[in-house]
Amino acid sequence: MNMNITKSTEKEIEAFEAQSWSVEDLKHYGREVSWGEWNPNKFIFKAELDNEITGIIVGNITAGVTFIERIIVAELSRKKGIGKQLIQKVEDYAKELNSHKIYLYTGKNWSSNKFYEQSGFTNTGQLENHYLNVDFVIYTKFLK
Repeated sequence: MNMNITKSTEKEIEAFEAQSWSVEDLKHYGREVSWGEWNPNKFIFKAELDNEITGIIVGNITAGVTFIERIIVAELSRKKGIGKQLIQKVEDYAKELNSHKIYLYTGKNWSSNKFYEQSGFTNTGQLENHYLNVDFVIYTKFLK
């Protein structure tokens, strides 16, 4: 057997994936899952005070799961409920799109952990030696 592994493009593997994944979807989900369900629905929301951006939340919804990729509030604008309102906006948006859970990850020892716990998220996992060799934790909040 002479196998060759090379770089490819999405276009080149499209037909193979469509055929192969449909078989696996039936095994794992009991039905074929449409490609559209796996396409991320990206979102970006911003908070503004006096026409100045004071916070942002960015992420996507894929196959019923919402991922918060990043959230930040300007340091001088913290402790004013902006982060909580950004999280609430994403929760409302996620529910509109039938998402059943939200998750994110953050540094294991960062002050943001308390904020996520107060926002109803639960620590559901560890990502040891993750980005830039820092330990991270996964936070999850179920919507249904």
